[in-house]
Amino acid sequence: MSFESLQEITLKASYPTEAHPNRGSMPSIEMLNQRIENRDQNKETTKFVDDKGQELCKVDYNPTTGEVIAIYPVRYINEEQVAEKANEVIYITDEEGHITGERLTRGEARKQGKRYLIVTVHLSFNSRFLVQQRSNEKELDSGMLSSSAHGVAKEIFSQAGERIIDGQVAALINTALELNEELKHGSEPFIVKVWPGDTPELYWYMNEQNISDPNVVWLVPELYVPDSGYSMSDWTKPRTRALASGHIFSKEEPQISIDPSELQGYEWRTIDKILQDDAVADDLPESIVQVIRAILINSPAAKQLGPVFVDHYIDRMRGIPKERTD
Repeated sequence: MSFESLQEITLKASYPTEAHPNRGSMPSIEMLNQRIENRDQNKETTKFVDDKGQELCKVDYNPTTGEVIAIYPVRYINEEQVAEKANEVIYITDEEGHITGERLTRGEARKQGKRYLIVTVHLSFNSRFLVQQRSNEKELDSGMLSSSAHGVAKEIFSQAGERIIDGQVAALINTALELNEELKHGSEPFIVKVWPGDTPELYWYMNEQNISDPNVVWLVPELYVPDSGYSMSDWTKPRTRALASGHIFSKEEPQISIDPSELQGYEWRTIDKILQDDAVADDLPESIVQVIRAILINSPAAKQLGPVFVDHYIDRMRGIPKERTD
C-alpha cells in the first residue's frame, strides 16, 4: 500500500489551500528563528565523561534554563569487541522515572529486576527509517531487526565529576552516544542538534530553509515514560523509556559505519514495511508507533481533524483497512 510519508503529511497540512483556507497553523520562520536565538543566546560548552573520567562528548547548553542545544560525541571504537558491557554502571530509576542514588552495573540491575533507563531513537532520512539487525550475541532480541539505535543509559558525569541525575538530560546525551556508537563506529561522529519544538515544526523549518547536511542529526525528544516492561508488554522487566526521533536533512545519503560487535547490518525502510514485518524485535513496532503517534498528534492535520486522523494513519501503516461507514 502506498500513501503519504510522514514528512509529506506534516508539510502538506501546513499550507493553506482553496479547500482548507485555515491551514497554515505553523509558526512563522521568523518566530522559529527567534525561539532558536532565545535558547542559544549566551550558550556555554562543557565536557561530559564516563565513570572512569574518559571524555564522552562536549555539549552546548543554555546556562539559564539548562536546555541542551547540541551534542558533539567523541569518535568511538568498541575496543572490548563485545555486544554488551555487563559491568557498565547504568541509571536506576524509580516508578515515576526519576533517577535514584542507587548505582548498579547492567548485569546487577537485570539480575535484581531493577527498573533502569533505556533510550531508543528512530532515525529518518528521505521518508525512511533506519532499522538495524542486532548481533546474535545480544542477550535480548538477538539477530532481530530493531530500532535505529537503542541501549541502556550509562552514567555520565560533568567534567567536574558531578553525576548527572536529570533523567531528561541523561537520556538526551545517551541517545546521542548510542547513535554514534552503533552507527558511526570508528568514523567521524554525527553532530546531534536538539530541536526546540515538535517534529512537524522541524519539517516545516527545514523545508523552508532548505538545509542540507548528512552529518547532522536533528533530535526531537518525543516521550519519557516509566513503562510496564520490556518489551512494552512484559510486566516482569520494568523500564523507564526515553523515545526520540532523529532526522537527517540532506541531498546526500548519510554514511553509516556499524559496530560489528553490536550489529549485523542495517537498512532504510518505510514505516509500513517495518510494521508489517514479523521478523522484528517485539519492541520495535510498539516503540515506533508511540513515536509516530507523538509526532502526528502535533501536526496541523491532527489539530484540524482530531485524534481519529492519527488512528487511521497508524492503522494504514499496519495494513489495517479503513472501516466502511456506508
